[in-house]
Amino acid sequence: MTDPAQFRVWLGLIPEGIRDKLLLIPIARCDKLPDVRPGDSWKDPRYRLTPEQALERLEAGKNVGVVGTKGTLAVLDIERENVLEAERHLPPDLKGTLAVRTRNGGLHLYYLNAGVPNRDLIVGGRRLVEVRADWRYVLAPGSYVPSEAGGDGVYRVVNAKPPLPLSPALLPWAEEERPAGGEPVRFEGAHLSLPCVAKLLEVPLADGRKYHGGKLIAIAWHSDGGAEEMLRELARLYDRVQPGRGRWVLSWGRWAARKGIRWDHCAEAVSLYRANGMLPPCGLCPLRREEDARVRP
Repeated sequence: MTDPAQFRVWLGLIPEGIRDKLLLIPIARCDKLPDVRPGDSWKDPRYRLTPEQALERLEAGKNVGVVGTKGTLAVLDIERENVLEAERHLPPDLKGTLAVRTRNGGLHLYYLNAGVPNRDLIVGGRRLVEVRADWRYVLAPGSYVPSEAGGDGVYRVVNAKPPLPLSPALLPWAEEERPAGGEPVRFEGAHLSLPCVAKLLEVPLADGRKYHGGKLIAIAWHSDGGAEEMLRELARLYDRVQPGRGRWVLSWGRWAARKGIRWDHCAEAVSLYRANGMLPPCGLCPLRREEDARVRP
C-alpha cells in the first residue's frame, strides 16, 4: 500500500522556495486518475493540496499527483522498457538529479523547471521520454498502484539528491524553435555576464525574505551602466522564468539608479543559491578569480 515515508524523503529534497509553490493534486486510491467530482477538472484550484494535505492522503492510503509547471518542477517520465535507450539521449550532467522508481520499474527524473515545454522524445516512432513540465502530472513518491511487472506498486525515491536545474537548451529535442530572424539575447556586461546573475535568467530560484533574484539582476544592470531599454528586456526575460516577477527587476533597477548602488552583492547571491539547495557558481566567477589573484603571494 502507500508509503508516506517516501513522500517525506522526496519533499525534503525539494528546495524550500520551490516547495512552497508545488502543485499537488488528489489521485484516487490504487489508481492514476484524479480524485475529483465527475465533470470537474483536476486543474480547478479547489483541488490543490498543500504538502501537509498530500501527506495526510498518503497516510490514509490514497494517492497524490505532482503537477509539472514552468514555475516549479519538470519531470522526465521514462517507462521501464525504455530506460536504457532513453539514458543514452540524456546529457551526463542531468543524470545526477532526484529520481523516483515507478511501480513498474520506470523512472521519474525531477528537475527545477526553467521553461521546459511538454515536448516528448520520440525516436523511431517510440516515445522514449514523456516530458511533464507544463500542466502534466505524475504520481508522487509514496503513492501505490498495483504493479503489472512484479514490483510492489509503490513509487520510491532511488536517488535522494536535490533536483537539478533544467532549461530547454539542456534537452536538444525540447528546445523551442526561435522565431524566424530572431537572435538570442546576449548580455556581455561585466556584471550581467557573471555566472550567478546569468543563471537567474535561466533557472527559477525562489526568492527568500532577504535575497531577491530581481534585485541582483537590477544591480548588475546598473553596475554595467545599462540603458532603460535593456532593463525592460531583462524584466521580460525574468518574467519568463519567474512569472509575474519581471516588475521586480524594473523597480529594483530604478531604485539602484536613484541610489547609485553598485555591485557588491556576492554574499546575497551565495545565500540565494544555497537557500534553493544549489551550489553557487563561484568557481566560474571572474570576480572571484581576480580576488584570488590579488591575495596570492
